[in-house]
Amino acid sequence: MTRFYFDHQEKDGEIRRDEEGTELPDLAAARVEAVRAAAEWIKDHVSESGTELRLVTRNDDPDPLFMVKASIEISPMATRKPSSKPE
Repeated sequence: MTRFYFDHQEKDGEIRRDEEGTELPDLAAARVEAVRAAAEWIKDHVSESGTELRLVTRNDDPDPLFMVKASIEISPMATRKPSSKPE
């Protein structure tokens, strides 16, 4: 088992390092966990304008292995005028 760390970088650029890590069997399992964690984070942190997250995954080596980027953008749509039908 290898210990993987999932560091969060939010839209504001602040990085929250994972100091505990998670033991997983291999890199493929770490990818699945990263995607699952990003989806949960997005669900719990969405705002009126949306949100964005970069989840950087590393092991005991300080160089990142991969990054999962997840975002939701909420944009207003143009309002439609009611159609005027002749009477």
